Amino acid sequence: MSEINRGKVLEFKVPGKRGEENIPRQENKGLGYYIDYAQKAYAAGDYKTAISALYACLELTDEDFDIKLMLGDCYFELNDFDEGSKIYEELLKEQPRNFEVVYRLGREYLLEGLDEAAVEKFRVALDIDPHSQEAMFYLGETLAGLGNHAEAIGYLNKITSASLKTKAQGILKDLIESSDLKIIRKANEELS
Repeated sequence: MSEINRGKVLEFKVPGKRGEENIPRQENKGLGYYIDYAQKAYAAGDYKTAISALYACLELTDEDFDIKLMLGDCYFELNDFDEGSKIYEELLKEQPRNFEVVYRLGREYLLEGLDEAAVEKFRVALDIDPHSQEAMFYLGETLAGLGNHAEAIGYLNKITSASLKTKAQGILKDLIESSDLKIIRKANEELS
């Protein structure tokens, strides 16, 4: 049985056009109805409604890994990092080598200001998928913030994704301007 509070579905109120209303409870509807409802709400940016529908899903199934993953994502989008972290940590117990869970938990930790814990998760994520541009970027960015410039430069120089390259280059420029020549030489030697 999940540690997540399954009772939230009946008490979770979401804003409606005419005040507050719960998601429509349909006795004849099954799991697919609530999954579809949650996905549509999530896509529309209505994370509270998605959460309510996902708790309804959890009442209907024990096969809930993907449902919990989406639930964690909803809390992440709402900046409820405590609840999101709790869900991701529970999932990590089930699947400790799942890239998506490890990576998302790293992002949660980063936004909570737990930089050392975030670095650990991003390292594990890169161990699972050494080509993940997102994990590489966030690891480099976090290392830079922690003052580990040489290692940060090494990771940020490996970014090839167009969507992240500009951000990485901006961080690299700042590091190069603030770092001494020894750090830059060390980072370049590590790349060779």
